[in-house]
Amino acid sequence: MVAGAGLGLLGMFPPSEIRAQSPTAMKCHATGNISIDDRIAGCTVIIESASATTQMVVLTRFRRAWFNLQKGEVDRALEDYDQLIEHDPTNTRAYICRAAALARKGEIDAALRDYAKVTELDPKNVEAYLGRAWDYMAKGDPDSAIANYDQALKIHPENVQAYLGRSSAHIAKAETDIAIADCEKAIQISPERQHGYFCRGAAYRDKDDIDHAISDFKRAAELSPTNLQIQAELAAAYSRRGDIETSLAGLDQAIRSCPDGSALYRARGIARLQSGRYQEAIDDLNRASEVRPKDAYAQLWIDLARRRSGQQGELAERTKQLDMSKWPGPIIRFFLGDVTFDGLLAAADDSNPLKRKAQLCEANFYAAELALAGNEQETARRLLQVSVDSCPRHFVEWPAAHAELRGLGAGGLP
Repeated sequence: MVAGAGLGLLGMFPPSEIRAQSPTAMKCHATGNISIDDRIAGCTVIIESASATTQMVVLTRFRRAWFNLQKGEVDRALEDYDQLIEHDPTNTRAYICRAAALARKGEIDAALRDYAKVTELDPKNVEAYLGRAWDYMAKGDPDSAIANYDQALKIHPENVQAYLGRSSAHIAKAETDIAIADCEKAIQISPERQHGYFCRGAAYRDKDDIDHAISDFKRAAELSPTNLQIQAELAAAYSRRGDIETSLAGLDQAIRSCPDGSALYRARGIARLQSGRYQEAIDDLNRASEVRPKDAYAQLWIDLARRRSGQQGELAERTKQLDMSKWPGPIIRFFLGDVTFDGLLAAADDSNPLKRKAQLCEANFYAAELALAGNEQETARRLLQVSVDSCPRHFVEWPAAHAELRGLGAGGLP
């Protein structure tokens, strides 16, 4: 939404002005099957042309930035946004786009400064409050996120995105009943769309009301049959209820619809592993790894499945191309025996409280899985209980920890 801003302004230019450009330049704005590199080259010709109007150059910089973002060239996109702002320090659209690009780089504080500039220039700019709320969530500050969603809703009381976002912030604070109320407002505004039902299903899931969660995920799936995230969440909800066969059937159907969905193969592999179907689990997890070779979590699950089935591990060879300094690299190093458990916990620490909680959850859970694979049941039971007590409930590790505890005779989900 934000990064593509400016693309819809093409209609403000008369066709004659576009047709007058060179064949290379026309590729910037033309429709059809044109490579991103050719589009960028065309935009560059226009920007550097002495005959291009100021208005055309502004639009073209937005377009070139968008194409560079599609390539993953965030710094190049930022150069165009910088130029737009230098040319016109009151261009709120450029500030919003630059903020989104900065957030994509992880420069959240810089993004927040840009959003602050927008609200200074235009105090009723709902998009700025929504973007700022998103970034506060990324910083692990749901209270500030809620304050910005509140402000957006004061300006636009029927803004579905604000209700959905505020719901997520309340879920992060474990305020599930308030989150459900926001989801229901989104459903009231847009009952024909899946977003509100998916939102409410997620809140019910975190409230451990799995039957209501399944009902909402099913309704969301009816409204958006091709949405693979909904299918995956519905399967996970069935699995959490202990209905592994229905969960697997749902994942089978989703994979038939999207044979290249790595997350679906990973989810089915984990479900098969938990049901003792080790070779089928390995096959699924290998497929997930083929689709996304840099999926470190798939490699961890492959290693666990191989250990459970008595096969030789291949983790060291399979992870040679991964950056072990980035999470979950420390977990892989722990599996390989390169760091101690205390070292793993130290690596999981982070100044961002949400990130720290997530990483500590994963550190304890995967250490428990490794202990299980080594038949260290007491250690596994202790670490699984820590996972149950500390993991965010939308993480796959939370229901997986419950399932493992059930298998150890230590309880689990009711």
